[in-house]
Amino acid sequence: MARFVALLRGINVGGKHKLPMADLRALFTDAGAHAVETYIQSGNVVFEASAREGPKLAATVAANIEASMGFRAPIVVRTAKAWQALVDGNPFADEAEADPKRVHAAVLDRKPAAAARKAFDPDCRLGERWILDGGTLYIDFAGGVARSKVTVAYIDRVLGCIATGRNWRTVLALHERVCG
Repeated sequence: MARFVALLRGINVGGKHKLPMADLRALFTDAGAHAVETYIQSGNVVFEASAREGPKLAATVAANIEASMGFRAPIVVRTAKAWQALVDGNPFADEAEADPKRVHAAVLDRKPAAAARKAFDPDCRLGERWILDGGTLYIDFAGGVARSKVTVAYIDRVLGCIATGRNWRTVLALHERVCG
C-alpha cells in the first residue's frame, strides 16, 4: 500500500460547497481507500491505496461529489514521496519557520507547459515572492494573503492547471500524517 495526500479545492469556504469531513472520509472509503483521515475542514485527506489506484480513486471521489453534492471539487493528489519532496523543496523555509501562515504551497494537478511558465508573471505589489518548481508554486506572501493578486484563479488561468493552495502550517501537518 502507498500513502497519498489528496487536496480538495473549494469546499467549506465562505459557507459554500459544504462537505462534512465524516462524509468525505466515507466517500474515500467507499471508493476503496484505506486508513482515511482528514485534517481540518478544508478538504485535506491522507489515505492508503495501491500505488496505481491512488490517483484513480481520487478521481472517483471527485466524480461522486459532483454527482451527489451538485458541485465540482477538483482533487490534486500527491504520493508521500512527492509530499516529502514538496516539503524539502521549500525555497522560503526560513520565512515559513518564522511565520507558517505567510508561506503557501499552491499544488498543481500537473506540471505547466513551458509557454505557460514563461507567461506566469503575477502582480506582486505587496512584496510577494514566488518560485515555480515543477508541479508546486511556492509563495511567500510577505504583505499578507488577503489582498494579494497571486490568486488561485490567476494561477489556474495563466498556468492552465488546477491549483489548490495550503499554508505551510497545513503542509507540515499533512507531512506528519503522510510521511510519519
